[in-house]
Amino acid sequence: MFHFKSSKLFSFLACLTLILIIVGYAVAYQTENVFLVIIDGVRYSETFGDETYANIPNIYELSLDGCLIEEFYNNYFANTQCGVGTILTGNLARYETINSNISHLVDPSIWEYYRKQRNLPQNSCYYSFPDNQGFFQPVSFHKEYGIDYWPARGNFGSNDESWSELKIFMENQHPKLVVLYLGDTDRVGHEGDWDRYIQTIMTSDQIVAELWDKIQSDPNYQGKTALIVTNDHGRHDDSHGGFQEHMKYCKCEGCRHIMFLAIGPDFKKNYKSDIRRNFTDIAPTIAELLSFKAEYATGEVMSELFVETLEPTDVR
Repeated sequence: MFHFKSSKLFSFLACLTLILIIVGYAVAYQTENVFLVIIDGVRYSETFGDETYANIPNIYELSLDGCLIEEFYNNYFANTQCGVGTILTGNLARYETINSNISHLVDPSIWEYYRKQRNLPQNSCYYSFPDNQGFFQPVSFHKEYGIDYWPARGNFGSNDESWSELKIFMENQHPKLVVLYLGDTDRVGHEGDWDRYIQTIMTSDQIVAELWDKIQSDPNYQGKTALIVTNDHGRHDDSHGGFQEHMKYCKCEGCRHIMFLAIGPDFKKNYKSDIRRNFTDIAPTIAELLSFKAEYATGEVMSELFVETLEPTDVR
């Protein structure tokens, strides 16, 4: 009789433990929305590499309530097409041309994973990116994902125009997975105008601050939204030709070293990581927070950034 009761008790405790584990994982992350800002073509020396933070005062203030990775790199090709694609797939970006002269990703983007696996409508996801003829789009025609799972797309313009359109979309649609691309920095940098290059960085800094303030003032986002800010590539450092250019195959510190900031309910506060990371790790980290699998990604979840009580799952 005692053995029978012990067996029943053991079975009950085992079931209870399993239920608690399942529930624990279901509620582990408070993050329900992720906003990713990609500021095109900014050297680390003009962001967190400058200890005065003169060009990014607002982003610096946010970092005090979030996480920084001091050794964050573009390990692949220092150009926009590869940089953006790698960030959004978690894999070295590969492109193909289908029925047009505009290239699309071979591997699925984060929006495609998210929408299909979570059964979400198009307006749950949003991005702003150029649709110029002969350029590229950061979405795929992958046979398992593809066009049925693309995000809603804003009309790309200047940094201010892209931000203005996103604000309207946020107010009307409340998207959950958003990528805001700010391209003025790279364009002005190529023109060789140092003062305007710096000004576009400061404008991007202001936009990031306004975005975070909007998130915090909206009950659809407040307390349950993560913000990640990074770059797709840098620019030549002074010993390799200066800020005006960047080259796809250049290995210089200026082209490769980029910024990474993450802030939100599941990220540590006022935390600096010295673990070297690269931008294939962004997509798996977003996938972990939003409970989907970036199955073709080769990067890793940046679990060192999460509060200690969280135990990341295998999102690949």
